Formats: sequence, structure tokens, C-alpha cells
Amino acid sequence: MTVNEAAGTLTFTVTKTGSTTQTTTVDYAFTDGTATVGAGNDFTGTSDTLTFAAGESTKTIQVSINKDAVYEGSESFNINLSNATNASPSVMPRVWAP
Repeated sequence: MTVNEAAGTLTFTVTKTGSTTQTTTVDYAFTDGTATVGAGNDFTGTSDTLTFAAGESTKTIQVSINKDAVYEGSESFNINLSNATNASPSVMPRVWAP
């Protein structure tokens, strides 16, 4: 995904595949790539837990992009999913960027 810093926000959709008959949770956290997380850095993201109620298959994660006056080339960061409940690795939610 490519975004201009002036856009302000990125939205990522996490999709749960497989059975949706049970509530499922999954933790997410951000790690730096070439972009750095934190106030005053490239982006702001807070680690949290997504909860998929029975029947739900998508949730979103919002990331705030911090605009600065310094020209930077393309940068990247990671969203790591872990500790899924009521999901096996084959149906672990995945992050998709539009």
C-alpha cells in the first residue's frame, strides 16, 4: 500500500477465514520497518486485541500517519497478529491493505 503522509490515516482490514460460529480474539502489535512507531515519528499505532463476535469475519485497524516537513522515500512497518483464540493457524486472521 502506498499513502501520502498528508492522508492522515491508514485503515487495514483483518479478515477471519473459516468457521465464524464462535467468538475469536487476536492480539495485534506494530513493529518498525523503515518507518518508526510513536508520537513524533512516522506513525502512531497502539497494540490491542480484536474481538470477532460469532458471525463476524472482518475488523479494522487504524494507523495514524504523522506528517512532517522532511522528504522521505517509501517506508514500511509491520502489524503482527498473535495469540488467536478459537482459531487454528490455518484460520488465523490476516491483515489486508486495500
